[in-house]
Amino acid sequence: AYAPTLDRRVYTPQAVVNGTRGLVGSREAELREAVDEALATPPEVTLTVSARRVGDTITVSYTARDLPEAGVVHVALVQRSTATDVPRGENRGRRLTHTNVVRAMETVTPGADSVRLGVPAGAEDLFVAAWAQEGETGRVLGLATAEPTR
Repeated sequence: AYAPTLDRRVYTPQAVVNGTRGLVGSREAELREAVDEALATPPEVTLTVSARRVGDTITVSYTARDLPEAGVVHVALVQRSTATDVPRGENRGRRLTHTNVVRAMETVTPGADSVRLGVPAGAEDLFVAAWAQEGETGRVLGLATAEPTR
């Protein structure tokens, strides 16, 4: 989806910052500079989010004030940390730790104000992240997070 914005250059290990800038993800100093620059830009969309968990479902309610007509809102269920025991391959016998793992995600169009996300079995220590994005360029316009309540 980012290819048209990034001059059709999509590769690994690539990082995409603010939906519009692609760079080599292993160049830490350049990546930090790009992220700091993006974070210094004030949001164009005011996004508010709340989340309520009932059983294995989290209902996320949100508002996206000033979302452009071509804008979309992405809502993700994120697990803060998890680990995997690797049985085969180059990491065989190792335990790999993963941070901020997306367990479920939905993209909603203007007009909606809530979405339901299923909680995968065993997923704990979850939060919801939502971000508004310009539909044509992928530029991030605003973001918010919420802790699910019961």
